[in-house]
Amino acid sequence: MKNAGTLGPVIILLALGFSACAKKDAPTAWKGKVTVEDGVRVIRNPAEPLYGELALDLEEDLQIGREDDENYIFGQIIDVQMDDEGTIYVCDVKTPIVQMYDRNGLYVRTIGKIGQGPGEYERPMRMALLSQPRRLYVQDMMRLKSFGPGGEYITEILLKSFPYAFTVGGDGTIWAALSAVSDEGRSKELQRISPQGETLQVLGRFTYDIYTKRESATTTVSFTTGYEYDLHLAKVDASTIVYGHSKDYALEVVGADGKPRLRIRNDEPAQEFTGEEKEKLAKFGTPGHKPSFYGLTTDDRGRIWVHRSNPLATRGQKREYDIYSRDGYFLYKTRLIYGRQFVVKNGALCARHVLEEEGLEVVKRYKIKNWDAIKDSAS
Repeated sequence: MKNAGTLGPVIILLALGFSACAKKDAPTAWKGKVTVEDGVRVIRNPAEPLYGELALDLEEDLQIGREDDENYIFGQIIDVQMDDEGTIYVCDVKTPIVQMYDRNGLYVRTIGKIGQGPGEYERPMRMALLSQPRRLYVQDMMRLKSFGPGGEYITEILLKSFPYAFTVGGDGTIWAALSAVSDEGRSKELQRISPQGETLQVLGRFTYDIYTKRESATTTVSFTTGYEYDLHLAKVDASTIVYGHSKDYALEVVGADGKPRLRIRNDEPAQEFTGEEKEKLAKFGTPGHKPSFYGLTTDDRGRIWVHRSNPLATRGQKREYDIYSRDGYFLYKTRLIYGRQFVVKNGALCARHVLEEEGLEVVKRYKIKNWDAIKDSAS
């Protein structure tokens, strides 16, 4: 058996003790404000969600991963994706390998292979899906390699710097948070990149602190604390992207052309550092307040899931997510355990999981039984 790794989150979802998807006493009227700034609609949300807390009614219906077949053994799952047909893709950074399974969890094929040639990779790190035409994009350090529905290699894009996150628009345009260095220090740029790898637009440059420590005359170690303000992005649909820099609780929604369509704001006050946290981080220097969020995810109904809990500080504990409609209204709060990387699509949730007793990494799929009852708008 391969050793189970520690990289990547495990998802266990916590039922909050009631079957309805929102509290009965949820407010019936939205208490925010809509304004227009520079011709762009701005949704200013109150700190509390319109429909209260959400309990996902989950029923596990699939597990992929076992020890008796090499096509189902994972070393260290770093990403999981699911397409519109229910096909599941698993990126294993330790092997390294990308595996494809059908909606019933049966092995279909291995996509690409280890190497440095066309259609090969050394360290697969992230994946993104394109529906029309069907494409799977795999990040291999600074390269994005695309594959067709039959696993055939299509092309490779060499980016100009390392991408910390990326997604692919419906026209094949790449959206990526790329590392950048200038006289002002380290940062991340949000770039819109052509299918050929040329920069079409830089939407902004955002602070991202990386700390360094000299280990020897020839060795320097770089690291982060987990409390840095960071740039996050996700695809809402084929022609819409949402992004935000976590210094403020503010999200920007842009179209395929990079032009702003919507701005989402939340009035919740910034979270302050405790005295213990300040002491622990003193040698690095803490920012003015904690990051407002730690990641973005979207589902296939265009809802935006804002990760509110630090995955490093809350390891093994409940984590909070804010859920917004595609038009910017704060709908729900929900809680997950070890839940940073997950996919919600077609009324199901798919995620990496570790079977603690066996030390086995698997992928689990859960049917969301109350999926149709979850609201996707403020009306």
